[in-house]
Amino acid sequence: MNNICRNCLAVPLLALAFMGEVEARTLGVTTDRLSSQAIVFDADTNTVIGTVPINGSPLDVVIEPRQGKAFVSDIFRIWVIDLTASPPRLAGGTNPIPVGTFPLDLALSADGRFLLASPSGSPFPISVVDTATQTELNTFGSPTLDASAVAVCNNGSVLVAGFNQNSFRRLTLSANGVLTDTGDSQSYLQPYNVICTSNSAFGITVFATNQIASASTTGLALLSALNTTGLLSISLVTNPAETVVYARSADGGFVDAFGFSPTTGLLGARLFIIPVAPISDFLGVESLAMSPDGSRLYVPELQSVGVYDANSGALIRTITDPALFQPMGIAIAEIAITPIKIDVVPGKKVNEVNLKSNGPLGVAILADKTLRASDIDVASVRLGRNGAKELHQRAHLEDVDNDKDLDLLLHFDIQAVGFICGDTAVTLTAKTKAGQQLTGSDLVKTVGCR
Repeated sequence: MNNICRNCLAVPLLALAFMGEVEARTLGVTTDRLSSQAIVFDADTNTVIGTVPINGSPLDVVIEPRQGKAFVSDIFRIWVIDLTASPPRLAGGTNPIPVGTFPLDLALSADGRFLLASPSGSPFPISVVDTATQTELNTFGSPTLDASAVAVCNNGSVLVAGFNQNSFRRLTLSANGVLTDTGDSQSYLQPYNVICTSNSAFGITVFATNQIASASTTGLALLSALNTTGLLSISLVTNPAETVVYARSADGGFVDAFGFSPTTGLLGARLFIIPVAPISDFLGVESLAMSPDGSRLYVPELQSVGVYDANSGALIRTITDPALFQPMGIAIAEIAITPIKIDVVPGKKVNEVNLKSNGPLGVAILADKTLRASDIDVASVRLGRNGAKELHQRAHLEDVDNDKDLDLLLHFDIQAVGFICGDTAVTLTAKTKAGQQLTGSDLVKTVGCR
């Protein structure tokens, strides 16, 4: 599973600061293999904001906040969700991403450039994916490598838990996405999942043998081990301060909260136990998530996601949705988006959209003192619920709003946008050529509905 990233939002906030006020939303994604959907929720309000169909059995999920993407495994491929769109939808580009393994567990590098996908174990390799281009760069495997779960540390160490071969190994990930075996290896009985601390000094692992343990990342020497309450421990997460680690068991239905020292790597006493619903087990899939501020623990349960007080274990609320049958993987992150102004049907006071029309729809992105139209990547622009692309894959620079600066005039196929009778607004998403996320909306009036 993922390394513990504390500063994921810092880069986009600084990069976007020159463009004006940045809106940061805390979004969560949980996968449901029975409904074959990824359910996206606002973790600030704990409400579902959209569902994204996945043509398969979605399992693990990770969020790359700099790009506003979620990556979802389905054992055969990796799907990409655009979290900057409203509502969220499958991202453009190569999607799903074909890989040379059977992807189950997913983990991101600290800088978000690389996604590692591990299978359920040997003899299949680990896949390394470029998150920006959504392409597989390479695979890493050997007859002795059992990769049931992976975690990428902030220093580039990669911890690999091997359930089938009772192994625990350390690789390294280079700056260009190449994995190398360090030779560090230890034997542990049935390790099921693993995370790495933010200082890259320690790994924490749960075992099918109902245990949780900590180890040093260099040499992988065992530091401490404790028993968990339930049977078959499958996933774990820490609070942001890394003073508490939460371990979930699949059978029996419990989450144990243990003390932890981020300086010594030693596990402490059990603080409390949260009774939760039992869950199906898949190697490496993370079925716990923590809010960025450390106050709330999110737990996929039967037909819902439970939201618990991370300090006491008390149930705060339950997130439900018709697409939630048997939620499995879950991830939460802050997504930074810069709001922009757009003008649908420029020059008109009432933005009428004729749903019977096969003609183009004009939409302008309005420049201002902090946003130059020439800085926008036209290929990244998407409009409406269907994510329509610019009709000609090019745009015109002209002063649409008569404020003496050049705006970006775009055209879209009305039928491709996905308007529905009664729509009152449409949302556009885009990126600058530097990769900053942009979003804007404008009012519309649909006509030609009958």
